[in-house]
Amino acid sequence: MEVFFKKLFDHLTEGAYILDKNRRIILWNKAAEKITGYSVSEVIGKSCQDNILRHVDMDGNNLCKTGCPMLLVLNGQETIEADVFLHHKEGYRIPVHIKGLLLPPLFLKEYNLDESSPVALELFHPLWQGIFVKTDELKQLAFLDPLTECLNRRGLESLFYFRLQEMLSLKKKIGVLFFDMDNFKSYNDTYGHAIGDRILMNTAMTVKQTLRPFDLWCRWEGEEFVAILFVDDVSQIVPIAKRCLNLISSQFIETPTGNIHITASIGVTALRSPEGVQNAIERADNLMYQAKRQGKNRIVDDLS
Repeated sequence: MEVFFKKLFDHLTEGAYILDKNRRIILWNKAAEKITGYSVSEVIGKSCQDNILRHVDMDGNNLCKTGCPMLLVLNGQETIEADVFLHHKEGYRIPVHIKGLLLPPLFLKEYNLDESSPVALELFHPLWQGIFVKTDELKQLAFLDPLTECLNRRGLESLFYFRLQEMLSLKKKIGVLFFDMDNFKSYNDTYGHAIGDRILMNTAMTVKQTLRPFDLWCRWEGEEFVAILFVDDVSQIVPIAKRCLNLISSQFIETPTGNIHITASIGVTALRSPEGVQNAIERADNLMYQAKRQGKNRIVDDLS
């Protein structure tokens, strides 16, 4: 039975791992390796919060500190489900749906577990978001940035006008977010361009998966990014920007000399009829520089 269980566990299509009462990982399946980038040898025997998954909620709050879902299971809650972001080995965040449940230790006799001690299983799968235009088509149109694979400036400007009339017919409001990575030149000079590229790629991936499928996300220039949001009310724009800010700052890149933590400054505004989107982007750019002057790792908006 134990051999059958381990074989079944390793062939699950969902990521899966098992924790003992101290939140130490004792089993890790192949799907978990594929989704997170961490191999079995890198996680077995470690706590799930030891610079591995570090679950954060949809607002970027560290759940290891503010309410670990699996700790609730180990403390007696039979099952729990949640949508969270986990840390990929490369440093970016992945949105996943998790399900945690108590597991009888009888399947794990070789680990010498106390039969009265709780054992928890977490299953998880990515919440991948689609986009309305296929990536291959965007590449053919030269609308993608080759490093980050998000839209380039040309792609943003083209798709914005393509989508604008549809969104206005739905009475959507339009938010503009201008991002600049904090201390980017210093990271490039200290750690080299490979780390600089990873900062850009990780940030692009994290924010892309934070936004909705119909929003637009673009590498504007260098370490600058622009997001165009289509919302029902302008009051929704700043909360989305805060979510992006928190998730960016929850990222880290592992290096031999320690982890590199990343932050950004964001300017936030809304399109004002009848102005063009370029005017709104320039205004968001100016607001971003105000965020820099106020200490970085923050949002400045003109919506209040």
